Amino acid sequence: MSLNAGGVSINDGASIASSKVSLPWSAGTIQILPADPIRKCAIIQVAPDDSVWLGDATITWANKKGIKASPNDVVTYRNTAALYACADLDDTSITIMVEK
Repeated sequence: MSLNAGGVSINDGASIASSKVSLPWSAGTIQILPADPIRKCAIIQVAPDDSVWLGDATITWANKKGIKASPNDVVTYRNTAALYACADLDDTSITIMVEK
């Protein structure tokens, strides 16, 4: 979709893909989104009974350096950098939808 107004062009993404990701607590920090220069945004939804920490490669459930997403939270990530996650205190699952 494209919208032109006063010489400004705004283009939305061309595709959307979604996936479910399991984050075993024992695995520690996992890259859930690789760096992607064409990603417009990603939406992450936490499962109803889970919590997850989101941030850079140095986050852990122990250092709590990232952002904590609680059960049923929806996080919008508008960045092309890699994003990492780790389960808070139990195995966790999240759903990710990416727009490119």
